Amino acid sequence: MVVKFRGLKIHTLHSRLLIRYGKTNLESRPKNIRLEDQYAFLPNLIMKNLPFICAFLFSSLCYNSFSECSYLESQTRVNLLEYAHSKLGLKYGEQGYDCSAYVRDCYRHIGIRIPRDSKSQLIAGKAVSRKNVAPGDLVIFKGSNKNKSGAGHTAIIVSCDKEHISFIHASVSKGICIDNLKTTYYQERLLGFRQYILD
Repeated sequence: MVVKFRGLKIHTLHSRLLIRYGKTNLESRPKNIRLEDQYAFLPNLIMKNLPFICAFLFSSLCYNSFSECSYLESQTRVNLLEYAHSKLGLKYGEQGYDCSAYVRDCYRHIGIRIPRDSKSQLIAGKAVSRKNVAPGDLVIFKGSNKNKSGAGHTAIIVSCDKEHISFIHASVSKGICIDNLKTTYYQERLLGFRQYILD
């Protein structure tokens, strides 16, 4: 699937992830499986093809939201989200990832250097309004104590529309995962959005 943005042809995250993960081994399905055994086999089939399933669902979410979100003008944001998605499921602290280290590593992958901690990321980034935020921008929050004013958590936006903004981040309890800004926990701690990719 190819989509044009301002005259540029780029492969969407959706299609690129399907190309990358669509090669998962589907040949493990037993031949001539009996109809009554289909449901018993399903959990094993799902587990063997979990990377493809996760990639498809995640990229579908992003693709469906791109049309109502700020435009993508280059491949940079797609590359960033591809790399960020590849870390899904890692535990907090694995590979040295806390929230800000994870974000910094994702940006380093696309050749952009950003500060190490969330407070500095908030200060150094270009402020962007909620209506103009785009996939790949940062959303920054207070820490677990919402009564403290300083930044304590950072994440990368993966999709947005008029109602919802989803982001990928390193959660202490869930590891690298995707959450939504509509939840009360994050709404109460939202500090703002920052842009480091200047399209």
